[in-house]
Amino acid sequence: MSSYYCVSEYFWNGSECVPCEQVYPITAGYEFNRHCGRQDDGGHISTAYKTCDNGKFNNGSFLNCRLCSTCTNGKLLSPCTNTSDARCCEDGQWECRELTTERRTASTESITSAVTMDHTTVYKTVKAHIDTPSISDSTTWICLGAVFFIIICVIIYMLYIIKKRKHPGFREKKWIIGRSLKNNVILEDGNRCITYTSRQDNVEFNMAINDLLSPDIQAASLQTMLNDLDVVDELVFLLDPDTPGVKSTRHLAANCSIPFIWINYAYSMKDSKSPLIALLERVIANHPHWNVGHFAGLLSHIGRNDAVLVLRKLTLSTMVV
Repeated sequence: MSSYYCVSEYFWNGSECVPCEQVYPITAGYEFNRHCGRQDDGGHISTAYKTCDNGKFNNGSFLNCRLCSTCTNGKLLSPCTNTSDARCCEDGQWECRELTTERRTASTESITSAVTMDHTTVYKTVKAHIDTPSISDSTTWICLGAVFFIIICVIIYMLYIIKKRKHPGFREKKWIIGRSLKNNVILEDGNRCITYTSRQDNVEFNMAINDLLSPDIQAASLQTMLNDLDVVDELVFLLDPDTPGVKSTRHLAANCSIPFIWINYAYSMKDSKSPLIALLERVIANHPHWNVGHFAGLLSHIGRNDAVLVLRKLTLSTMVV
């Protein structure tokens, strides 16, 4: 609650700031709310007064409640209330003699009671308080330990990732292609089309291709696919579309380490030229000795045996070996 025009002890009457005590009388035990509980538009959002807080008083002479006095000599004649300040005993004041005697008697009785208590009970109580840690302290230490452990694990994992990225083999891998059934040639390094790297994988790869394609078709050059328009059209229909969850021409190009920019460019020009045909032309230019068996291996590797089956439609009359 605040006013745009007046300080706390004033309120806005529409034309000027008016002191609260001009409208509302000062009352003992109370002080004024901010702006007497009024808004600048004349509305009321609270009462004009509020009771003095503990430790404060107003005897009817002040706008705001004041802090109660404290007795430096420890001699309190009367306590502080919300309407009167505390009264302290002065040295030699007659009214304080009886009060001092009563306080000393009460203090002596309290000490005597404490001494006559069962010392065993006192010892056990104190010992239990010392030996038993508080629940809040234990929980705090457990939480701090858990947070510290998590931070250490994260740091170790990050160091492992950084070290792995700096390892020469992380960025540059030597991919090899499975052996061709026709000539048993292994392509390495420069011819970076990915297939299987273990002997067992090579055997399984060869068995799968043998089941799908005849040796004559595998031995035919890649130019055969470009010469057979029916086969090319069917491969384009299967591989060029970007279908969610299905590997496409993009994956073939990526497995041959063809730059991503080139792949995107080829797809941007697909209205005038198929990305698959552009990929085949590039592979033929870079690897003129490749045959249909190599290409079938790439298709099988990305899980497109349906496209491998299309290669069975190649006719011997169009084959270039």
